[in-house]
Amino acid sequence: MVWTHFNTTPVMSTYLVGIVIVPNSFIRIRRSPKTLTISVWCKPSLEIQARFVHSMAEKVTPLLVEYTNSSEKIPKMDHIIVHDYPANGMENWGLIIYNEKEVVYNGSTDLTFRRKEIALLITHELVHQWFGNLVTPSWWSYAWMSEGFATFLEAYFINKIHEDWRIMDFFVVQSLQESLTFDVGFLNSVTLQLDDVNFERVNIFNAAVYEKAPALLRMLYHAVGDEVFRKGIIKYFEANQFGSVTPDDLWSAMQSALEEAPYIPYMQQQDFKIKEVMDTWMNQELYPVLNVTINYATGEVAITQKCVRNVRATESINNKWWIPMTYADQSNLDFSNTMPNNWLGPDQTSRVEISTKNWIIVNVQQTAYCRVYYDIINLERIISYLNSEEYMNIHVLNRAQIIDDTFAFLLEEQLDLSVFMDLISYLSRERDYVAWSPMFRILARLSNYFLLPESKKFKSRMVGIFDKLLQHVGYEEDFNDDDNTKIVRLEALKWACIFGHAECKRRAASSTLVARLDVLLWFDRGY
Repeated sequence: MVWTHFNTTPVMSTYLVGIVIVPNSFIRIRRSPKTLTISVWCKPSLEIQARFVHSMAEKVTPLLVEYTNSSEKIPKMDHIIVHDYPANGMENWGLIIYNEKEVVYNGSTDLTFRRKEIALLITHELVHQWFGNLVTPSWWSYAWMSEGFATFLEAYFINKIHEDWRIMDFFVVQSLQESLTFDVGFLNSVTLQLDDVNFERVNIFNAAVYEKAPALLRMLYHAVGDEVFRKGIIKYFEANQFGSVTPDDLWSAMQSALEEAPYIPYMQQQDFKIKEVMDTWMNQELYPVLNVTINYATGEVAITQKCVRNVRATESINNKWWIPMTYADQSNLDFSNTMPNNWLGPDQTSRVEISTKNWIIVNVQQTAYCRVYYDIINLERIISYLNSEEYMNIHVLNRAQIIDDTFAFLLEEQLDLSVFMDLISYLSRERDYVAWSPMFRILARLSNYFLLPESKKFKSRMVGIFDKLLQHVGYEEDFNDDDNTKIVRLEALKWACIFGHAECKRRAASSTLVARLDVLLWFDRGY
């Protein structure tokens, strides 16, 4: 008989308790003496993948300790790779369990972004050791406080470790923009109250929790700055560790950090209340559309807000928000400062002045969770600039934002198709996958339309755009290509062939090209 003694656990929620019994054939991977508390368990055939899991855990954990100013509250951390585990990963305290297929990476067959997805999953579960485990939401209606932070900070920390992966950029063009697409009635609000509903009928871990909530946290991060945001988190843990919380606990900690900051006096002078601002986002569904109109005689820009139309509602919804305002114009091409110039409150109009001959772009780096509707003259000026050699002066996230927003307004019949076609013409010179990402998503959304004869003119225009792009990036992969070039090329080849690009179809006879295009079937399932 064997009598096993276990140490007493810290106070934890019951859903975080986990026990795994592994066969003797499993191997345990530990590395440097400094990280002997980190172990990865797996079957022998997965040793290479397991070492990558261990390597990421070694890199991420110290960053979390430093960022939260809170050390690990458990003596060890086990990562277990399990065949057919029913979830991608589960953040039991001190025992993270992964589905085997979610952490397996084959460098010879998988796209390079697959490795990034695995790194994000590992980081997500590690962030939960603090957000969710050390501090736990008081009820499931506040699941966004756990999952929203884990999703935002997984991108934040991976961006620190691998800046060249540009994970924060991909978060914007994929998670944030996708959330806007569905947040018009099809996406459950982050305010979902579960007290009186049937848990079997409601998916509490929905897109609002994993996409909208982290986008709103990113908005707050840019509004108050990295230093205040981090100090707010530190205060949040100091006051609430080993306890359960509501959003008011988070806003209180952030407010305290804000009031101590010397570098944002305009917020303090306005008696700025983070709770008042964030409640308009967390307690209301949908999102605002900023209407930007310019007086071309004086150069005065007026910005107002209205609630996006709810496609399922029988009556209009007039929600209003506190919106952080940022902008750049043709004479001031500074897209680096994402802290707001001011805030647009409910029933207010924000006014700025620019040259009468310039364009203005509102919502720098798409930090606010909203869309922007420009008057037609300003939009045409932006399009003209994008179709010039100076297009890269506009930040890549704003280039992507303009495409995504313009298409949304096109679907709502608020914009003429010819304007959208003029806009996407600039893509023939665009090389950045981040800027191309919303267009590839649009093409996938319109895939059934391309079967109709009415799509012939559109497809012909796209063939011309892809022809110029492929002339630059080439048809064949080069060993020295970066990830951005590889993914742009693969997507361009796929759509060029679909639209009947002659050279692409000729080269498609190559088994190598066909194999690489087949890989995109996996990539299309998303980041």
